Amino acid sequence: MDAQSHYLEIVQKTRNRLQSGELTHDELDQSIMFVRFVPYRMERYIGGPEQVIWERWEWKKDGGDLWEGPKRLLPY
Repeated sequence: MDAQSHYLEIVQKTRNRLQSGELTHDELDQSIMFVRFVPYRMERYIGGPEQVIWERWEWKKDGGDLWEGPKRLLPY
C-alpha cells in the first residue's frame, strides 16, 4: 500500500501543478508515453466453485495478423 499511496501523492501534486499553471504543457508532453498492446495469445477461463467442471479456451495468432480457431485446454 505504500507504493500506491506514494503514486497517488505524486499524481495529486502533478494535478495541482497543472491546475495552478506551474506545469507547462511542453513539460507534460515530454512526460507522456504511448504504448500499443498487441497480444499474440489470449485465454478464457470459465468456471467457479459452484460448477462441477471448468472450461479453459485458448486463441493464438498464426504468426501473422490472423487468429487461429479456439483450442480447448480444459477439460482434457
